[in-house]
Amino acid sequence: MLIAFSDTHLTHHWFNPKKFRYLANIIRSADQVAIVGDFWDGMRCNFDQFIQSPWKALFPLLKSKDAIYLYGNHDLEEWCDERVNRFSTHQAKAVDITVGTLNLRIEHGHHIAPDPITKNPKLLSIPMIGWADYIFTSVIPMTLFGERWTKISGRESTRLMRERAKELSANGQWLICGHSHVAQLDPEIKYANSGFISLGRIQYLKIDKYSIDLVKERL
Repeated sequence: MLIAFSDTHLTHHWFNPKKFRYLANIIRSADQVAIVGDFWDGMRCNFDQFIQSPWKALFPLLKSKDAIYLYGNHDLEEWCDERVNRFSTHQAKAVDITVGTLNLRIEHGHHIAPDPITKNPKLLSIPMIGWADYIFTSVIPMTLFGERWTKISGRESTRLMRERAKELSANGQWLICGHSHVAQLDPEIKYANSGFISLGRIQYLKIDKYSIDLVKERL
């Protein structure tokens, strides 16, 4: 079984033991793991800080599961270095793999549905933009509106990724992505979004030989 998760947005500032234990347990349950982008958050810490953070205790587990690491828009390839090999055996912007009878295209989704940071990387030079983005586009609205907010804020990204899934499905391929924080599973167009693991929400995909299941729980 392949476990696919994304958008954990881990940083050295904030270590959550409960979230750590949950991640460790789902990694242990897998035969292989796909980290579908935004594993760590380069808008709120640098790669060196992340690598040395308490989250590094997950690295041997991920490595033991031959983890595939797909770069996202918060953990761009150029922000990383060779130490990605500490927690993954393969790294890419997108990957095509087969699990049982399922042909999968796995990528974070930001190249399909670019966000303002992807379109304008100079925004990263603005002090504290990462924390402002996190607080005002995630923490406050999620506290007030819950997952209704992700459906609203991720509406356009979801539309674009679903359109791409329809194109791939014509050749029998599934699109597995993250990015929008809107967890979805639509076998009709062969589209699966792994959602996010943050702010008390746990969402990820279980991909077996013949089926894909979307798991949604509260932390």
